[in-house]
Amino acid sequence: MRILVTGNCGTIGRPIVEDLERRGHVVVGFDLVEGSDLLDPPAAVRDAAAGCAAIVHLGALANDDVGPSERIMAVNVLGTWHVLLAAEAVESTLVVHFSSYQALGIAAGERPMT
Repeated sequence: MRILVTGNCGTIGRPIVEDLERRGHVVVGFDLVEGSDLLDPPAAVRDAAAGCAAIVHLGALANDDVGPSERIMAVNVLGTWHVLLAAEAVESTLVVHFSSYQALGIAAGERPMT
């Protein structure tokens, strides 16, 4: 299966890509480190997703330390919207979306409640 992985160069992305490839899947990467930006026009993600049956969406700014809240919101929300538009456009049948502690309201340096 051909799978688009956003954030493929990240901490979670690298092992996910390795596992998918080990299982025989063809992985298409989409990562800012490689020049692909989730904030580019939606066509950029759509073009990357062309021919992909699934999308694993890991691309995001993971915590408060990586920039102003406006940029984090743009990348994490608008970037996810671009991924969903791409999935719809290429008729991908599966989107797997990862999140972070931030989604639970746990800021950098705080311990999760147990």
